[in-house]
Amino acid sequence: MPSARAFIRDSSVKELDADGDEILAGAEPSRWPSSSAEAPEVLLQNVKRRSEIRELILAGQVDDAIDLLNKYFPSVLAESPSQFERPSSSNPEGGFTYISATSVEAAHLLLNLRILAFIEACRTRPLEIPHPTKAPPEVVPSNIASQSDISTAMDTSEHSTLPPIELPNVEPGVRDIDPEVLDSLICKGRKLYALVKALPNPKDREVYKQELKNVGGILAYKDPEKSSVAKYLAYQRREAVADQINRAVLRE
Repeated sequence: MPSARAFIRDSSVKELDADGDEILAGAEPSRWPSSSAEAPEVLLQNVKRRSEIRELILAGQVDDAIDLLNKYFPSVLAESPSQFERPSSSNPEGGFTYISATSVEAAHLLLNLRILAFIEACRTRPLEIPHPTKAPPEVVPSNIASQSDISTAMDTSEHSTLPPIELPNVEPGVRDIDPEVLDSLICKGRKLYALVKALPNPKDREVYKQELKNVGGILAYKDPEKSSVAKYLAYQRREAVADQINRAVLRE
């Protein structure tokens, strides 16, 4: 199989002199920068890296995905002043419609990744990965959130209507959590609240605070995978975050 460099060489337009003879490479300075021949190789490498990051997120290995993002695509999670400039939308009332599931702002990307990492740490059993041969993508079990539910749960629009989760009255120790694990989860939760508090937009802060309250409800259930918060543990959540990160990398 020819290399990307050979492909460019063989498919490039050949330059001819006045007699119709091909001008050999090196006869005069090339008009193409040396890096241009490496561009396809770089693109292929980036495709492989994006795929690796996506697979990590889909596998629930969020911290590893964040490490690779910071290593290969550092600007994706790096905030810049321009990211907080919010263009007006076509909303007739003059407001803007904003959905964090499609956002490429670093603050929202990092928060969605960290929230997913918190959710993964709260699991009481391994997640069964859906297989296309078992059920079509559009078929979703009744106790699992649909893709639109996931987008709604990650919606930072001023019109977000995600209802708060009513936490049950449970006695201490109903869910058997190792003290060290519980301390770790509490620490993660505090860091999430710190990230939310740092958001420059008040409406974003309020919606994300509600999201953290909802997600925190996972800890109140002995078997959250079979509770009213099961949608937060669904595979579709991983997919939504993976798609969002992939879009952000492509726009880098």
